[in-house]
Formats: sequence, C-alpha cells, structure tokens
Amino acid sequence: MNASPCADPLRIGGLSEIAARYDLFLIDQWGTLHDGYAPLPGASAALTRLAMLAKRTGLLSNSSQRTRANRERLREIGIDETFYSFIVTSGELIWQALSQRDDPAFAALGERCLLLSRDGTSPLIEGLGLTIVDRPEAASFVLIAGVEPGRSLA
Repeated sequence: MNASPCADPLRIGGLSEIAARYDLFLIDQWGTLHDGYAPLPGASAALTRLAMLAKRTGLLSNSSQRTRANRERLREIGIDETFYSFIVTSGELIWQALSQRDDPAFAALGERCLLLSRDGTSPLIEGLGLTIVDRPEAASFVLIAGVEPGRSLA
C-alpha cells in the first residue's frame, strides 16, 4: 500500500522555521490572517518577516468580492498592501472569466443573468453588460454571489 504524501505532515512552530526554503507563500485570508474584524495574533508579524526576507506572498480567498474590495477590506482591518504581493479571489476569477469569455463554458453562457446575492447587486456584474433578470426561466445562467441571511439556497 502506498502512503499518501500527507500521511506524515511536517509539523512546524511557525513560518520562521521554513521561510528560507520557499520563495512564495500562498496564504488563505479568513481564519488564517484575520477573523473579519482584525488580524489574528502573529499574522502581521509573520507577513512583515516574510516581506523582510524578500519572499512573495499571495493571499487567497473564496470571497465573491473582487480583488479591489478585498484589498480595501484588508487595509481597513490593518493588513496593508506592503505585506503581500497579490490577492486571488473567486469573485475576481469569475469576473475575469465572464469578461473575457475565452473559456468555452463561459462563452456559452449568454447575457441574461439571474443574480442571487445578499443585496440583489454585486460587483461581479459591474461593467460586464449583462441583463439581470428576476425569473429563472428568463435567464441564460445563474450567478450565486451570496444568500440573504435567514434564507436558504434551496
């Protein structure tokens, strides 16, 4: 039986133990760097140290927000742009794919969108020239960017 490469994970006390071994660090935002309101203990110090070592740091998020909104939110809670090299969000990737339409799956979507989001709007559709519809049968695709509190996706 072959052992999984993760069967015996490396246990470290902090990034300082491995920082010299890598040029790029990909770090999830929520629950790793911050709790939505403030940086988590040690997060700013770790990012500062990686920057001092000239390491590239990319931040990842499954947020439906675009990169600009994430950057602003991080700044508001005390995580400055100088701490990281780039941000990748699922919202930005979707916006880019809808804008460029070079992937066959996105090229075939059409222009009529049923948008499900917390407030009925979303930066995910800004500048895309989509027609927002209010009935599923009128839509050529559905974009789910959030669900109103207290409502079920079902």
